[in-house]
Amino acid sequence: MMGLRERDQLHRWVESGRLGAEQWQQLERLGWHQPDSRQWRNLLDRLLALAGVLLLAVGLIFFLAWNWDDLHRFAKLGLAVGALTTFTALAGYAAPYSSLQRAMLLGCALTSGALLALIGQTYQTGADIWQLFAAWAVLMLPWALLSRSAVCWGLWLLVCNLALLRFFISMPMFQLFWGFGQADGLLMLGLFNLAVLLLFEWLEPYLLCRPARLIQRLAGLLLLAAWTPGGLLGWWESGFAAVLLVLLVVCAVGIVGYLYLRRDLPLLALQLFCLIIVGASGLARGLEALDGFMLFNILGGYLLLSSALASIWLHRLYREGRG
Repeated sequence: MMGLRERDQLHRWVESGRLGAEQWQQLERLGWHQPDSRQWRNLLDRLLALAGVLLLAVGLIFFLAWNWDDLHRFAKLGLAVGALTTFTALAGYAAPYSSLQRAMLLGCALTSGALLALIGQTYQTGADIWQLFAAWAVLMLPWALLSRSAVCWGLWLLVCNLALLRFFISMPMFQLFWGFGQADGLLMLGLFNLAVLLLFEWLEPYLLCRPARLIQRLAGLLLLAAWTPGGLLGWWESGFAAVLLVLLVVCAVGIVGYLYLRRDLPLLALQLFCLIIVGASGLARGLEALDGFMLFNILGGYLLLSSALASIWLHRLYREGRG
């Protein structure tokens, strides 16, 4: 039985067309896709380690919140620092890139954020929420680099997006002096996720010990979540026209790239349905002079037809990959 890394490599070869239908069928007859007991135990070890760390971190946070008035500030800091020290010591003791080490490093990432929040609440530093998230992302980065874990990188990416989002919302003076508006905020937020997506496309073997394309898909989802609202408004308001243009160009390039260079059906599906939604807004803008009932039926027919065609095409691509 082959390991998970070898399975991922074979899946990549099948998706890229390097393995044909006959070779795929031979592999299936050999039963390579059926996990053995050792692989099931490894999966359970990772799941239980992850669940244990999450429960410990959440338990610490709720314990401090429930006993906030009864604990001295040094006791609170001592508990948080003690938890962080324990996770760090266990991570140093565990085997490199093992399930235990990656789980402990995730615990370090979680407790470092709790420690920052505790310091800010105890000493009233006056820092804004976006500064807390930004500092947490910076402190989390070494743990993510050491763990090379998709879960840790995913948490880091979500915290970075929260920091940027809060920054764009809570900086009116920045918007006033530099002419920075909502469209520019959406554009920069999407560009950050695009940079993360490209970084993991190029350096995934160095950033993840088990490449699984989870971070690329999360970055792509956050990218489209930032740009799709701007794309919808771009047909109606000139201030969002740049977001619409960039969205259309990136989706066009992305669809070609993930179709021919590196086949990735989830990212293809995200981009296709994003274009369908944005196209519906453009169609409504072009037909706004029509009667409301007629416009509603045209838009409904467009959405049904385009979604059905996209689903059929994606299913055909999936069947081609399966051989």
